[in-house]
Amino acid sequence: MSWTPEQLEAFLVRRRRRNVAIAVVLAAMVILFYAITIGRMSA
Repeated sequence: MSWTPEQLEAFLVRRRRRNVAIAVVLAAMVILFYAITIGRMSA
């Protein structure tokens, strides 16, 4: 499959946004699990 430079740029932008969104969700889950663990240890 051969893409034009504009199509390639659009694809890379979409992939980067998706990767950032996945990283944010993953970080939120880590923070949530950490908070739950600390809460259970102190209870």
